[in-house]
Amino acid sequence: YGGSANGLRHALGELLAENLVATWGRRSFQVTPISLTDLADVMRMRQLIETEALRGSIANGDEAWEGRLVSAFHTLSKLDWADEDGRYAQEWESRHRHFHRTLNAACGSYWLLRQSELFYDLNARYRHLSLTRLDLSPRDHLREHADIMQAALDRDVAAATALISTHMSKTAILMLERGIASLPAEGEGVDDESVARRFLDSELARAGLASGDPG
Repeated sequence: YGGSANGLRHALGELLAENLVATWGRRSFQVTPISLTDLADVMRMRQLIETEALRGSIANGDEAWEGRLVSAFHTLSKLDWADEDGRYAQEWESRHRHFHRTLNAACGSYWLLRQSELFYDLNARYRHLSLTRLDLSPRDHLREHADIMQAALDRDVAAATALISTHMSKTAILMLERGIASLPAEGEGVDDESVARRFLDSELARAGLASGDPG
């Protein structure tokens, strides 16, 4: 592709640091495998980071931030996650990322924003899988984002953080309920399904729901 070896090494180093690729042998690399344990861990971290960032944005955001948030939602609302052929739309992914970036933009913390970007990328693999490869229950993505935006604009911290936390966990809940048999175990000796089940149970309990056997 016309790139240099130094550039490739630098790019692989960045991906290794973010756990998006893993070493294989002495000189080989591969995309970091997905697993239920990783999914549950990524979701927990996203909930912590995104709720704190949103809390900061609500406290610090001015009218200009409000306008940018409304604009980001309007742009997102004009496109579905699938294109006319039913394939995952990269433009939707770009607009979706922009909405969440805008939501957090006024939080006032460089490190929160940096961690938010990292875990967005880690989660994107699972979101793509849930939308394109697993037969999961449909979600009203637009309504979820609209409710989060409105709570943020209303400066309702409790409602906004509860909504963003639930939004973060929905992909995990759907995949854990319907996709446990579809994802591999993370490593030898790891009771992967047990870790995932505990996460699912805690999330459903927080939502006031009872969990059943995975379908």
